[in-house]
Amino acid sequence: MSQERNWLLVKRGLYERSDHMGYTGIRDHAGRYTEEEAKDSVRDGSYGVSMVRLEDAPEFTDACFDDLARKHLRDIIAELEERVSSLQSTIDSLEKDRPHWARGYTSDGVAAQVMMVALNGLWDLLGASNQTEAMGKLRELVGGERIAA
Repeated sequence: MSQERNWLLVKRGLYERSDHMGYTGIRDHAGRYTEEEAKDSVRDGSYGVSMVRLEDAPEFTDACFDDLARKHLRDIIAELEERVSSLQSTIDSLEKDRPHWARGYTSDGVAAQVMMVALNGLWDLLGASNQTEAMGKLRELVGGERIAA
């Protein structure tokens, strides 16, 4: 038998908590048992105990108090909102570190491709085939003045 703890015990419409220490109507608060542990609990004659796979168990049992279910969902939403905020801060921070020309693009690869297309267009206008030739042509256009590279 698998030693994976993916079984829940149910009694009187509620999940048993870890180590058989009370009951809850909320799956996330339920104890997790191996298949062997769950079968032993059902076999030992405990009145009305049944077992259910974690993936088949509803998030809330029918016997779960509505206010507890709502609070649990509000807690999950608050946690997710905090994670979203943290991830947005990380994105904003990373976006600030990107070169100005790459901002707003979904990846540096796309931004680099856009930049290369623009550079190739400029080189074509100058009649150059590479950056060195392009710089030489630009120097000719501005009368030999120094151009920052």
